[in-house]
Parts: sequence; C-alpha cells; structure tokens
Amino acid sequence: MTRTRGVCGGRPTITGRRIQPIDVWSWLDAGYTVDQIALEYELTRAQVRLCKSLLETARAHVRDVDAKARRDGRRIPKRRWSR
Repeated sequence: MTRTRGVCGGRPTITGRRIQPIDVWSWLDAGYTVDQIALEYELTRAQVRLCKSLLETARAHVRDVDAKARRDGRRIPKRRWSR
C-alpha cells in the first residue's frame, strides 16, 4: 500500500495501481471472491488478501470501540459498513 499526493486524493492505494482498499472492500462485500477480484483487476491474491485483512482489522477495531462505548453508557453511531 502507498499514499501518493495527487493520486486518488492522497488516499491509500495498492502500490502501482489506482485501486484503493475501499474498492476491494466493496467488491468483497458485494460477494466477489478473492480469486474473482484478483483475476478481474489483475491483482495478486496477496494484494486482495491484504485489503481484506485491513478491512477485518478495521471492523474489529470498530467493534472494540463500540463495546467500550456501550460499557461507558455512550451512544454508538450507526455505521452502514460495520457488520
């Protein structure tokens, strides 16, 4: 993953590509498999798995933060992507 000023607004992209992890996440959420994404977008399976791992880590972090908020009696915002 890299961030380059002027490429995709400086957001992270797969190195050498203009594909962002969020793109891969949306394809995974739409039901595409790692192999389908790799084939369709000419990525390695490792690149797709890295994006998937980043998503799983981010979701786990959100669950942890939400659990702490619940314990503290705070309101938890609704997120459309946090399954």
